[in-house]
Amino acid sequence: MARSFPALPASSCQQADGNLFLCRQFPGSRCITAPIHPYMPTLRFHWDFMGPDAPITAKHFAHHLVQFCEKHRITGQRTFTTDLPGRSVASLECDEKHMLLVRDLLRPKRAERLVEG
Repeated sequence: MARSFPALPASSCQQADGNLFLCRQFPGSRCITAPIHPYMPTLRFHWDFMGPDAPITAKHFAHHLVQFCEKHRITGQRTFTTDLPGRSVASLECDEKHMLLVRDLLRPKRAERLVEG
């Protein structure tokens, strides 16, 4: 079984204000975090945006991800954006129990299971 990247520990992010964190592990990323349940496997969903407006669009989409989580009572989620050359990525981390809801309603481009340890 292939291993995925481990979940980011809280120490890898630096709090900027309120729930907004600047991620030191992924430069250019901004995280909005909430505690993640320690016993449920965590999934990370990704949406890619291309072009000159990609960073703005990804950030805007991440805001809608937070609204989606509030509407559907998804707790313990974390959203962040990552700026890469030529594209930006909006990501959502949440418990695996929300997989069908996120997959069917938001149709992410890809997902990965985060393995602790």
